[in-house]
Amino acid sequence: MPTCWECNSDGPIHHHHVVPRSKGGTRTVPLCETCHGHVHDTKMDISALIRDGIKRAKAKGVRFGKKRYGDLPEELGIRPRIFELRLSGLTLNEVSQRLKSEGYSARNGKAPSPQTILKVFNEEVEQARNAHAELMRKADLMKKRSPRLD
Repeated sequence: MPTCWECNSDGPIHHHHVVPRSKGGTRTVPLCETCHGHVHDTKMDISALIRDGIKRAKAKGVRFGKKRYGDLPEELGIRPRIFELRLSGLTLNEVSQRLKSEGYSARNGKAPSPQTILKVFNEEVEQARNAHAELMRKADLMKKRSPRLD
């Protein structure tokens, strides 16, 4: 087990980059929390370092945790196809198998799951409802503004 390079403590060890990684540094020296804190003029604890690292990673778009269902590549045009197949009366499992046979897949390379298909279908239905409601609102406005032609 490594010990602190500065004080020889065998407590929790941090690996301090002598040259910051942002400047291309790759080599580290083992430092205990206290000595690492002195280097950075702050109290360093592993939990805070992990939280900060996760925060920076999330800011860069890194995802953590279980992959959410519904992650389908938008560029494949799979969403309209799901809507079309579901409206044709196929079950969720049948839609999944049909999509797989047509070469569509989720990001994991497998057939889209029935849960994903249901989620996408419901989103498409909601989007269609919203578009319809917006068209009806615009039609009502046009009726109110236009003179009657009796």
